[in-house]
Amino acid sequence: MQHCVLTVQIITWPKKTVVSSKEIKSHFFVKLPNAKQGEEYYYLNAISKGRVAENIYNSYEKGDYLLIEGYILNSVTSITSSLSLLVSKEHPVFLPS
Repeated sequence: MQHCVLTVQIITWPKKTVVSSKEIKSHFFVKLPNAKQGEEYYYLNAISKGRVAENIYNSYEKGDYLLIEGYILNSVTSITSSLSLLVSKEHPVFLPS
């Protein structure tokens, strides 16, 4: 896992999942600028849990920008490979209108 700090835009509405009576998770997709030629954005599945999941679910919506601290997790199976962003902290980004 790689620790990172990223500025991302939420592209799907955060969904809350209750795992147990004391644990809550939130899932959503984010996009961030991509340095590769020909691809404008890179898309990641973001996962948060606990207080961070509650904050994201209650405070943010599709289209909002966030500064996220977390880890990038590479999931490799025999069929596919995917990257997920495990969110440990979130900070709002306020853009002038």
